[in-house]
Amino acid sequence: KVIKNKKVAFNNPVTTSNKLQEILEGIKEVSSTYEEIVLPSLGKFYNGTNGPTDGKLKIRPMTGAEEQILATQRFVKKGKAMNMIFDKCIKESKQYPSENLLVADRNFLLIYLRGISYGPEYEVEITCPFTDKKFPYTIDLNLDITQCPDIFNPSNLYGVLPRTKLNFSYRLPNGVDEQRITDHRDRNIKFDNSEKADDTLLYRTALLINEIDEIDDEREILVLLKNLPIADVAYLRNLTTNEPFGVNTKILITSPFTGEEFETELPFDTSFFLPTAKKEQTQV
Repeated sequence: KVIKNKKVAFNNPVTTSNKLQEILEGIKEVSSTYEEIVLPSLGKFYNGTNGPTDGKLKIRPMTGAEEQILATQRFVKKGKAMNMIFDKCIKESKQYPSENLLVADRNFLLIYLRGISYGPEYEVEITCPFTDKKFPYTIDLNLDITQCPDIFNPSNLYGVLPRTKLNFSYRLPNGVDEQRITDHRDRNIKFDNSEKADDTLLYRTALLINEIDEIDDEREILVLLKNLPIADVAYLRNLTTNEPFGVNTKILITSPFTGEEFETELPFDTSFFLPTAKKEQTQV
């Protein structure tokens, strides 16, 4: 007996059968169960409209619908994919849009979401810095998390530049800032001018500075940064990049070729949210 392939019109609306409805109800406990988590920031930098003041959110694992978002290149290229996924998987997303969350909290959510969706094992390919050879490696995503220290809060975000002694205040980056930085970099690439240097790093710093000696216009701050001693610029960049809380994404690895240890950043490639099945080694 020859069985013909069944043709399915995937773009047409589906009228759910009783059996499908029964299955969907049965898997709700797995696909719609939220876990309460505490953000590394502890909510100290939120006012209740841009994020939870107690630092608590509820999040559920991804489903096939979220994976579909990641597979849609126009969402990925525009930098919208992760916000769309966060907004679907975080229960309080209508109250706290994910783009308003701090980058340190978003990185934590990113890794946590991947862990509860696919499991903590992350299969990657690493390049040995001593031999330049590549090798497979399994990263455990149960990484070290540092919560915001008691002494660090919004009232600490100010200082004096080491060389020029100018007073300044700053803020911590959020998802909106990251998108603006990406858009700025993309514009530089699109309108490539070989005579113009890439100012993305300075632009990022300028974006996060509230004021320098009463100068609070973003464009004027950028001009000032271009003229400050590099020691002052580096000082500001370090403050706006290295919050004293978040996930430690530094991975310590031992080279299988030399036995030496080296440190690398957690790689965020396409397999992070679209993992392939682990290849079993063939027994000889």
